[in-house]
Amino acid sequence: MMAEKNCVMVCAGDFREDSIQLLPGDFLIAVDNGLQGILKLGLTPDLILGDFDSLEEGAMAGCADLEALRRLSPEVLRLPVEKDDTDSMAAAREGLRRGYRHFILYGAAGGERLDHTIANLQTLLFLKRNGAKAQIRDGGMRIEILENEERHFPAGTRGGFSVFALEEKECRITIRGMHYEAENLVIRNDFPIGVSNSFLPEKEAFFSAQGSPALVIVRYEE
Repeated sequence: MMAEKNCVMVCAGDFREDSIQLLPGDFLIAVDNGLQGILKLGLTPDLILGDFDSLEEGAMAGCADLEALRRLSPEVLRLPVEKDDTDSMAAAREGLRRGYRHFILYGAAGGERLDHTIANLQTLLFLKRNGAKAQIRDGGMRIEILENEERHFPAGTRGGFSVFALEEKECRITIRGMHYEAENLVIRNDFPIGVSNSFLPEKEAFFSAQGSPALVIVRYEE
């Protein structure tokens, strides 16, 4: 069976340029100033989307002109500056509208804009609630939201693992094969008990989240 194609969104935050991985047929969206990172890699976005307020200055000065943008991509969608959606949320909606159900976001976490990081985490939940699978990636970091799901990690996996409850509703987690294990543990969104776990490389690891959604952050190490 052919793998489902991804909608890859490159946002305006910081990311490791060597972390972007594209597969044949993936749909690449430059989200506002995420265009700058895409062009540095010599890639051509399938769609440039945003209000382009962050393209007005610095290295991309002059690129906010629609004609200039159309020379960089076969499709450009300009959004109003004053709107309810963030540029990333608008890109997520556009990807869903085009039928994509697998999303990978780069440049969506970290940097100086904590507010945008939180907004992008909410965008992950929006995609989850609309039937899509989505991850934020940067180097060895993976962020996703799991709800009534489980994940298996093979022996030899190295790195850190954290899990957080997102809602007041009961979230029950099971963790096996990590430094801190738990069996059907109820976690709450007002107590970060799931932070800073780690894999045991000699063991296979297992995680499940049942009930309300859990935010999972994995930091893989070589």
